[in-house]
Amino acid sequence: MAQKRGESAMGGKKSKAHKKTTGKKPHELHIRRSANGGYISKHIHKPVAGAEPPEPEEHTLPDIGSLQEHVGEHMAPEEGAGGAPQGAPGGMPQMPGM
Repeated sequence: MAQKRGESAMGGKKSKAHKKTTGKKPHELHIRRSANGGYISKHIHKPVAGAEPPEPEEHTLPDIGSLQEHVGEHMAPEEGAGGAPQGAPGGMPQMPGM
């Protein structure tokens, strides 16, 4: 039971505050380690012309799996933004003469 309370306090379970964001993907995402062995993700949004710059948001994540999910959710390319970069069909570039 104590572990569940600790997970929820440290971001192990997604809270409504986590989902309450500006709706836009962050311009920058800074990640640092927290004292308890988890991670802290700081979202920095681009300032909008004619408006006050938005405050950075911080999210606490308990482990590397949660961090990976969080980064994928917030830093994935937006729909219709050009897709994945072009490359060789195998994923690896081909060297001349090979």
